[in-house]
Amino acid sequence: MQQALDYATTLNIPFVFSSNGDGFVFHDRTGTGKEKEATLSLDAFPSPKELWSKYCAWKGLTPDEEEIVLQDYFDDGSGKAPVTISQMRSTQR
Repeated sequence: MQQALDYATTLNIPFVFSSNGDGFVFHDRTGTGKEKEATLSLDAFPSPKELWSKYCAWKGLTPDEEEIVLQDYFDDGSGKAPVTISQMRSTQR
């Protein structure tokens, strides 16, 4: 669990799940739940909707920001990294 928590801190991820093969441990770094860490059965996993709701609250996302976050990622298929507006402007000079 400690390694997973370290990764979560580095990647700024609020939820960590760990298993020893017999059960699961859920660690909620948002601080919005009753418990910070809980043992779960497979049937007790939070739904994606629950996790998303907690994530949005944790990040303080407004409905407009949530809409932006949920936009599909565009890949032009070129294999090149996306170009920023400032990079486009610098090539136009």
